Amino acid sequence: MVAWALTAEKRGQKATVKEHMNEAGTIGGTIRTLFAKGVRFTTVIDLGCADGHFFLFNYCMGSFAGACPVNIDANPIYGGSLNAIKNVLGGHFVIAAVSDALGETEMTNAVHPYWSSLRPPDDPYWERINGMSQNKTLVPTVTLDALKERLNLQPPFLLKLDVQGAEAAALRGARETLKETDVVIVETDLDDFAAINGILEEAGFALYDLTEIKRIDHDALGWFYPVYLNRRLQAIRARAFWDPVQNEDIVKQQKLRRQAILSKNAELLELIRTSGRAR
Repeated sequence: MVAWALTAEKRGQKATVKEHMNEAGTIGGTIRTLFAKGVRFTTVIDLGCADGHFFLFNYCMGSFAGACPVNIDANPIYGGSLNAIKNVLGGHFVIAAVSDALGETEMTNAVHPYWSSLRPPDDPYWERINGMSQNKTLVPTVTLDALKERLNLQPPFLLKLDVQGAEAAALRGARETLKETDVVIVETDLDDFAAINGILEEAGFALYDLTEIKRIDHDALGWFYPVYLNRRLQAIRARAFWDPVQNEDIVKQQKLRRQAILSKNAELLELIRTSGRAR
C-alpha cells in the first residue's frame, strides 16, 4: 500500500486526504467499507474520469490493489494525465464518449471541461449550471460492452459514471458488462436520479449508500453519488440497524431520549403560556 498524506486544504488543514476519504458519506469511505467486507475488483472502469484521480486516490488507499484501471473520457485535454497513470499502473485509457451506440456525436463544451456534456444546449441540464455552454465538438462514441470485448476486460468490475447527464445512455450500452459488475457508483442530480435508479434496479442492482451529498441554494438537495451493489452480493449487507448485543443499551437510550423530549415539551409549553402566545 502506498502511504498517502496530502493535506485537505478545504478542511482548515485539520485532516489529511486519507482521513477524509475514509469518512462515512464519502465515496472512498464506502469503497473501504466494501473492501473490509471482502469485495474485490479485477477491473475498475471510470466513465468521465477527467484526470483519473478516482482510481489513483483509491489505489493509494489500498482499495484497488491489483485492479486494472480503465479510464475513459471524451475530452482529449485529459490524455496526458491518463497516459501518465497508464505508464505507472498499467491498464487502459480511452478518449471517447460512452453511449449506447458506436459512432460519433456532438459534445457541447462548457466554460470548464468538467461540465461538458452530450446533452444539447437547450437541455435543462444547462439551466442548472446557469447556461455556461460554449461551442460544440464532434467526439467518437463507444459502448462499454464493445470496449469490454475489445480490451478483454476481466470481471468482477467496479463501474463509476460521472458523465454529465449521459448516464442512462452509457448504462444502456453496458447490459452485458453490468452482468459482471459488482458495484456501480454514479454521479447524479435530483432530476436524473429516478431514471438512473430504474435502469440499475432492472439490471439487478440495489441502492447501497448515498455519498458526497451536495446542497444548492436554500439548502435544497443538489447532486450526489449513489452507490449500488449487485444483488448477488446481498449477503454482505447488514440487515439489523444495530448489533443484538446492543439491544439493552439501545432501549435505555430511547427511554432517555423520551424523557428529554417530555422535559423539553414542558419547558416550551410553559414558555408559550407565560409569553401570552397560548391560544
